[in-house]
Amino acid sequence: MTIQEIKEKCEDWVAEGLAYHEIKGRLRNYGLSDEDKRSLLSMVDQEIAHRELLGQSRQNGSIRAILGILFMFLAVVMILYTPSIGRTLPFIVLGIGFYLFRRGYHEYKNPVLKKPIEEKKRKSRFDRF
Repeated sequence: MTIQEIKEKCEDWVAEGLAYHEIKGRLRNYGLSDEDKRSLLSMVDQEIAHRELLGQSRQNGSIRAILGILFMFLAVVMILYTPSIGRTLPFIVLGIGFYLFRRGYHEYKNPVLKKPIEEKKRKSRFDRF
């Protein structure tokens, strides 16, 4: 097998949800050089981290949407049962709830990472000059 085919297999394994150590164990059977193993495992690690961050982004979106629904429900209760508050505050709460719901739903449907995952090189204080 070529490196590209093995890389595609690794991507499939990550998509199936295999853990890092399971993929590492399966790569031992292919008889790859240490450098190839390292590069493939680095790619697998990046892909797993990327999928985890996308899952967290979707979870944040769903929480925001639920919070928006709660705000909208609170606004309807305020409109119906508390006529002494005035009419402005419930509509402000309704607007905030709608905004949170719309933004949360959009984030849930289209999760986007705020920053791309990159390997960060640590800088020491001596690298300034």
